[in-house]
Amino acid sequence: MRSMTSGFMSRIGKNATIVDTSAHYALVDAKDAHHLEAVRFAEQLSRQRILWVVTNFIVAETYGLMLLRLGRYEAFSFLERLLYSVSDGTTQLVRVSETDERRAWEILSSYADQNFSYVDATTFAVMERLNLTRAFAFDRHFDVFRLKGQRPILRLP
Repeated sequence: MRSMTSGFMSRIGKNATIVDTSAHYALVDAKDAHHLEAVRFAEQLSRQRILWVVTNFIVAETYGLMLLRLGRYEAFSFLERLLYSVSDGTTQLVRVSETDERRAWEILSSYADQNFSYVDATTFAVMERLNLTRAFAFDRHFDVFRLKGQRPILRLP
């Protein structure tokens, strides 16, 4: 898997979109309440050639969730599709850094009244680091968190 490189920073663009576990899961599970909405939105992002951004923590969380709820075949298929999308350049894998993890602890402390997961907090930290403001997510925590400078995240769809 390709990780973040200097070339990535030049490719990212203002519409690059972090894709949360909730979106990945909704795309795969036809019984998920957001499945149809997720599929339609993913097709729209594809038509617009929007770069999908995913962290290694999101990958691990999504794989675990799919393994638990949908079984090994669906979880493994998710990883295969993700690897393909990384290799073809439509998805960029970003590794959570030690600095991101320190920022995640600050976020969890600052939002002690919220039930943000550690993956949520590291995702917010990566979004701040990369100056990303868009998230393909059904997780309402993306509506609560404010990026540095008090900017809201644009949760899509």
